[in-house]
Amino acid sequence: MAMVEESVPFLSFNAACSPQIDAFLESNDCTGNAEQDPALDSKWVLWEQLGLSAQRDSSQYSQATQKVATLDTIKAFWRYWNHMPQPSLLLEGKKFLRIKDDGRLVVDALMLFKDGIRPEWEDAVNSKGGHFTYQLKASLGGGLIDEIWNNTVLCLIGGSVANADLVTGVRLVDKLAHKRTPHVRIEDVMKAAL
Repeated sequence: MAMVEESVPFLSFNAACSPQIDAFLESNDCTGNAEQDPALDSKWVLWEQLGLSAQRDSSQYSQATQKVATLDTIKAFWRYWNHMPQPSLLLEGKKFLRIKDDGRLVVDALMLFKDGIRPEWEDAVNSKGGHFTYQLKASLGGGLIDEIWNNTVLCLIGGSVANADLVTGVRLVDKLAHKRTPHVRIEDVMKAAL
């Protein structure tokens, strides 16, 4: 049974899920006095993972994982985040794309990791850690999936989750083409606690 999204407001930056978001973003742009741009507690790097073949190894993964931007202030974060595609777009049959000179490439995952930590298990900080995985089925609805993703990211960069110092990053992965259990996956990656 699908949830009815019209009756519940969601934290979504997709106008199809939150029609009022465009007017809000226009009235709250991130330009203005640089003195009013507080630094984030940690510097974060936004990454994207371009589509990979079925036979992949760690070197292919590393090459397909590309840095998009470094975010160190609240305004820098919102300058990018306001233009990031929301997971609900995937439910509409769309794909995240990176347009390059040689064509369009599908982006399989969006990632936000602390500066100096690559979003891969081979990174020394991640190698002895673990992760929590949330498999979100399309039946939850785009608005709720967007809200879970946005709240996860905002809590992470704001340091408002318990043991935030242990979390190294978060990934959003498009697994809707998975034959057995199509879903959107969110992974919270953590370093070793001991």
